[in-house]
Amino acid sequence: MAKKGRHRQPSTPPGPPRPRADHLRLVGGRGAPTGRPTDDRAEASRGDPPPGTWTPERVKVELELFYDAPQGRPLTYEERYGLGALLEGDRPALSHDGTCGVRFVHRAMDPATLDTVDGLVPLFMQEFPRGLRAWVRFCRSRTPDSNAELTVFLLDEIDRLEPAWRAGLHLLEERRRANRPGVLRALDEIAADLGGHEALARLTDDPLPDEPLDTAGLDDPTAAFVTEVAALCDAFFSLEIHRELRTVARRLVALFAHRGGPAFRRPKPGSVAAAVCHLAIHGNRLRVRRFGYFEIASIAYVCGVSPSGVSKRATALLALAHIEQPAPDPEEAELPRRMRRRRPIRLGDAQLLVSGTRRWYLSRAAQLEDRLAETAHLA
Repeated sequence: MAKKGRHRQPSTPPGPPRPRADHLRLVGGRGAPTGRPTDDRAEASRGDPPPGTWTPERVKVELELFYDAPQGRPLTYEERYGLGALLEGDRPALSHDGTCGVRFVHRAMDPATLDTVDGLVPLFMQEFPRGLRAWVRFCRSRTPDSNAELTVFLLDEIDRLEPAWRAGLHLLEERRRANRPGVLRALDEIAADLGGHEALARLTDDPLPDEPLDTAGLDDPTAAFVTEVAALCDAFFSLEIHRELRTVARRLVALFAHRGGPAFRRPKPGSVAAAVCHLAIHGNRLRVRRFGYFEIASIAYVCGVSPSGVSKRATALLALAHIEQPAPDPEEAELPRRMRRRRPIRLGDAQLLVSGTRRWYLSRAAQLEDRLAETAHLA
């Protein structure tokens, strides 16, 4: 009896390989270095670059020809790296005009061009002038109206501009190593966490007082709701070591009541209290241990709510009070949520931070300011 099952179809032999785009461009077609000539006026009418301008695809093809030519074959990886970094990429730093004239050489040897390339490795750019000389000889040899005097003049210009170019490259390497722009961004983020650079200049590490709840300016229903929420927060921060956190929670409740209006009273008091306690803890960068007292499960148990919606309610309260949070890292947007870095909550006011958190901000700001003072000559 024949065994039932699927019969495998015989595999068909693969067909001829499809030609690559680079091969088609080399054989002929629009912008090809070889093949039948094209009408420049027809090219310009389609919105293409002016005649003589090399597109990124054309530059890629020409670089491949250059690496196979006698001028580019002896070059090392470091010497080829500079040409590829400045001529190729999503945003080329050099717009090559095909003639490799004086303007192109001056643009290539300008140290300011190096700042426009993302992820440039200054160490690999040390031998760029030698690669540029070989590229000039190659391009001039392929130009119909090239002459030896202009080629010699361009090579002399590279020799004349090389000392200033190397000095600019050294300055770029020091600036990259010091990461001065990153230090300035970190200092701006600290100032944003505290409410501005003026708040950072006035910052002290004095402990917060045990102040009562402020219900001034609230109507009777909102004041009663705020009092109930603050009582639940006081019940969670009942220990003496939590005295500053009690003050932070009371200030947060009053802040949300004044900025939120009637929308603040829509949830249950326990849900709002749990979210306020969560913000007071994570906004002060306090360490939350697993199965510890500051965990969401403990907050929800004391406030009598489910722990599943505490963090979402906290986010809603921040949006209700118009407290902007740090922008997410664009490099982490494509990562799964479990692999993303957890960012601290920004309260946006130094009056909502305990003394230990403000002490950390003072220490971090002092470190950044020292680094800025050390790298002032690189500004």
